[in-house]
Amino acid sequence: MTPPRTPAPVREPQSPPVHTTLQRFTDMANARGLERARVVRSQRRRTEAVPRDGGGDFYAPLLATLRRGLQAGGVERALAELLARSAPGRREHFAAVAEGFVQVVDRLQVVGAVPTQRGPWRHAELEVNVTGLFGVRLADGEQQAWVLHKKAAPLEERAADLPLSIVDAMLAARSSPLRVRVVDLRRAEVYGIDDDQQRAELRDLAQAEAEAYVSLWRAAAA
Repeated sequence: MTPPRTPAPVREPQSPPVHTTLQRFTDMANARGLERARVVRSQRRRTEAVPRDGGGDFYAPLLATLRRGLQAGGVERALAELLARSAPGRREHFAAVAEGFVQVVDRLQVVGAVPTQRGPWRHAELEVNVTGLFGVRLADGEQQAWVLHKKAAPLEERAADLPLSIVDAMLAARSSPLRVRVVDLRRAEVYGIDDDQQRAELRDLAQAEAEAYVSLWRAAAA
């Protein structure tokens, strides 16, 4: 006699992961109160909208020029050539960002550019895509991955916490020798992780914000 077959367990359907960028995730985390839900709702609508042509990073030509200048050992000359051929409105923004960049390069004794990693940081149902890091090498041999803040509004110290934690974890997962820094270019301010205690505190913060982001994203679909 054939024994009765044990029914297979019923698997509950799983929700697909939520994907976002480091900048969008940071924008949500830096919002307060009801503004957090509004920010995520706006992000979800833009993500699900029909894509349009155009866009891109306004500062991409400047960053490419700064990288080439570091590699060639002549940031100021490469920058002067770019500003000379840029339209007046763009030139003003480029100059403000580049001035802080040059100050940080001098203060940290940056001597060259290096490649950086890119990829996802994951926690629970959230996946944050990390791209656009700016890699540099210092005179003492240390290599750093810079998260660049280019906006006119100043970067508050708290606002640097989330990108520091996420990029630090992403680099560690890839056994990268680079150390993360968040650089407010217009004000030449640099933020980093000082010790393991701070790293653990920031990790807890990032995980809590990831869970909050997913909840707000799911709610925005209603």
